[in-house]
Amino acid sequence: MTWLDMEQLLFQKGIIHHRSVAASLGGEEDRGQGLPPEGINLLREMIAGHGIEFIDPPDLPTSWDIRMNIYREEAKGRPISAYVNVGGSLGSVGSILNKKMFRPGLNRSPPSPDRLHDSVMTRFAKMGVPVIHVINIARLARRYGLPVQPDHYPKPEEGGIFADLEYNMTLAWAVLLGLVAVIFVLLKLDLSHYVLRARRGLLPSDTDK
Repeated sequence: MTWLDMEQLLFQKGIIHHRSVAASLGGEEDRGQGLPPEGINLLREMIAGHGIEFIDPPDLPTSWDIRMNIYREEAKGRPISAYVNVGGSLGSVGSILNKKMFRPGLNRSPPSPDRLHDSVMTRFAKMGVPVIHVINIARLARRYGLPVQPDHYPKPEEGGIFADLEYNMTLAWAVLLGLVAVIFVLLKLDLSHYVLRARRGLLPSDTDK
């Protein structure tokens, strides 16, 4: 079962509300190089069966151009909020170097822009679009408090990725300053009490007059 097949099932069950609008063969040069001919034919039939655009570029740079044009057309003038890359497809990441330089998870800015190779992911990052780089799943799961091999599947919106324990530093400082002020007042009152008692002890009593 391909991603497009799984995506269709999720869409039909109402779990997701958007579907892919285009697909390519992947592999080297984004043309399925390295796959047997029968595998390429099956992928072509599958893409055609889902009724989406077939990205069939002569090389990787052309693939990136086609993909960027599709994103712009689908955005219809609206700003793109984020680019999500899953895995290490060269049609997305461009090179092994790019895949390693982007940190797993959220990247708000491109890492070392001068060293990055051209790619869809690089272009979006340089445009200021946040890149969500979904690789090293086990590390991401541990970072956000999600089970790596769960006995039961977490419910939607459950886990550290949705909510995390954080201390309110403003409140903590306010409480600390309040405690310091209270201690200062108590010490001052206590000191005044002892000073007053000492002064009274120095005054002559009526019997001494």
